[in-house]
Amino acid sequence: MIERLAGELLEAARARIDADGEDDLFTSFAQVLPCRVLMELLDIHDVDPATLIRWSDASLELFWGRPTPDRQLELAQRAGEFHRWLTTTVRTGKATADSFIGALARHRLPDGAPLDPQTAVAACFFVFIA
Repeated sequence: MIERLAGELLEAARARIDADGEDDLFTSFAQVLPCRVLMELLDIHDVDPATLIRWSDASLELFWGRPTPDRQLELAQRAGEFHRWLTTTVRTGKATADSFIGALARHRLPDGAPLDPQTAVAACFFVFIA
C-alpha cells in the first residue's frame, strides 16, 4: 500500500515537473505520504489530505508549541474542527472492518464492553497528529 501511494504521488510530482519545470517535493510528497497512508489505514475518504495536514499541524502547534493567546484561539478552532470531524467519522460506523476505525469499533474491553466512541476518537486524533 505504501509503495502504491508513494508511486502515485511521485507520478503526480513528475507530471508537475514535466509541465512546470519544478515541484516542491516536501509539500507534494514527503508531507502527504504519511497522511495518505493513515487515511488508507483508517479508511478515510471524505476529506482531502491538505485539510488533515492543516488540522494536524494546528493541533501539534496548539499542544506542543508556544503560540500567543490570539494564535491559540485560531489553532483551537482548527483542532476543534478536526475533533468534530473525527467524532462524526467514528460514530457513523461506515469504516471497513479491516481499517483502524473498524478495529476500534470491534474492540472489547476486558469486561466485554465495547470501546466508547470518545476513546476511539482520541486514539484516531493522536494517531493522526503523531
